[in-house]
Amino acid sequence: MNLFKPPKHSYTEFLDISKYNNTWSMSIYIMIILLFLSIFYYPIDFQSFILYSVGFLISLLGLFVIYLTRNYIKATIILVLFGFVLVFYSIFFLDVKSDVLEVEWLLVLLVFIFFKLGTIQGIILLVIEISLFIIYIFFFYRGDVSIIDYSNLMLVGYIIEFIFPIFILVSYVHLSVKSNNISEKKLRSTNAVLKEQFLKIKEQNEEKTVLLKEIHHRVKNNLQVIISLLRLQSSDLNQKDVKIHFDDAINRIMTLSLIHQKMYQKDNLTLIDTQDYFNTLIADLITSLSINIPVQLKITSEIDYIGTKSFVPLALIISELVSNSLKHAFKNEGFISIDFVKNEQRINVIYSDNGSWKNGQEKNSFGIQLIHTLCRQLSGEYQREILAEGTTYKLIALDVND
Repeated sequence: MNLFKPPKHSYTEFLDISKYNNTWSMSIYIMIILLFLSIFYYPIDFQSFILYSVGFLISLLGLFVIYLTRNYIKATIILVLFGFVLVFYSIFFLDVKSDVLEVEWLLVLLVFIFFKLGTIQGIILLVIEISLFIIYIFFFYRGDVSIIDYSNLMLVGYIIEFIFPIFILVSYVHLSVKSNNISEKKLRSTNAVLKEQFLKIKEQNEEKTVLLKEIHHRVKNNLQVIISLLRLQSSDLNQKDVKIHFDDAINRIMTLSLIHQKMYQKDNLTLIDTQDYFNTLIADLITSLSINIPVQLKITSEIDYIGTKSFVPLALIISELVSNSLKHAFKNEGFISIDFVKNEQRINVIYSDNGSWKNGQEKNSFGIQLIHTLCRQLSGEYQREILAEGTTYKLIALDVND
């Protein structure tokens, strides 16, 4: 078994995998170094032996936690917390020869927590360390303590103690830089792939958009051909009632044709501009029905766009109402008002004219039945009010969310 090879884990993100592997490797390094120092000091300095033995056990505990939980964050917290307590216990309560070594180990803990847990946790630990150092300097520091004991093996021990924390810091920085370089390469490679995929998707979307516009254009042209054929057929009809029904069918097909025309003229193939469409539709209906009286139109809308799935039945309803107004309501001049009002997640449509309908108000007429059916298709209902000043249709709570 390779001691430096971390156990299997469930991390999927490269950054987490890197931190997990680095935590395991650095815990191994620290454990070996502290074991060596505890063995080295055993015959010459019992106090240092105890300190480094406890540090060895802490690093061993961290490894044990990683092995059991496969979680580098829990192991980092244990290593930093117990290491922090051990170092400051040494500073405050033991007869240390040099505070430089403790500072080095605190730097190791700081680097560890900054890279593993994040900036906020690192700053918190840094503030705590500075505060404790200030307390130590003012209340516990003794200026008469010699800095280094040069006798026998102690000098070698101090040198080793001084070098090992630096080695740990350099090793950790090396592993972090290596991980960052690999991460940067992966990021560049992923960005290149994503850019290539984005360009392909963009090209495919442009091709599909052109294709869909062409389909709408052809459907519109086919409907125009049907309209032309019906008009030719209508011109040969002698019966007035039959001719009226032909004209109504032509207007309904023209309503659908205009939807497809608006679709291929816009960049957005799923939404239709409400005011623009109905302004055009009503102008075409006036032309189609050869209305010779002036007709004023007022459209107000709290809804800018409506999806095509809901727009078809809504357009057919408005077309039916406008056609009936133009044919049956007006005498000298006409006025049509259409208001699209938001009703929570739905809309209300209020249609009004200033005419008094002569015909076409029978409840069993095809136009009324069509309006009723289309309202139910949009999960709404309609009401009609006939007043002296005109007629109002209220289409209530229409569901236009595609």
